[in-house]
Amino acid sequence: MLKKCVICGKEFEAQSVEKLWCSRSCYGKLWRKNHPVEKTKEIGVCIICGKEFEKRRADHRFCSVECRRANEKVAVKGRTAKHKEKKKQEMIKEAVRLAKKSENHDAIADIAIKARSLGMSYGQYVAKYMGRM
Repeated sequence: MLKKCVICGKEFEAQSVEKLWCSRSCYGKLWRKNHPVEKTKEIGVCIICGKEFEKRRADHRFCSVECRRANEKVAVKGRTAKHKEKKKQEMIKEAVRLAKKSENHDAIADIAIKARSLGMSYGQYVAKYMGRM
């Protein structure tokens, strides 16, 4: 049966008596027309200046572009300071690790010197006096 779309006015072949639209697009337009969305305006408080503002999205935290940029500058400085502190801690850890490695190396060198003074190799000395006897 031929019907006329209530949205665009185009004629279409209806498969049921209740169908009022010709396409999914027109159905969507009809649905939105019959189900209007009431947008509630949420009031937020800017985290930089403390001024109240109307949020355009739920996750807005700033009243203006200037406040957002001010926050970015503070955040970048904070990240830079944290990064420098982290690098400093990493350098300290690396220095401690190298110092321990150096101590082990010195201990090995001392054992090798003792072994040579006794006319033995490092392996022979370790096997005889430190490891298996």
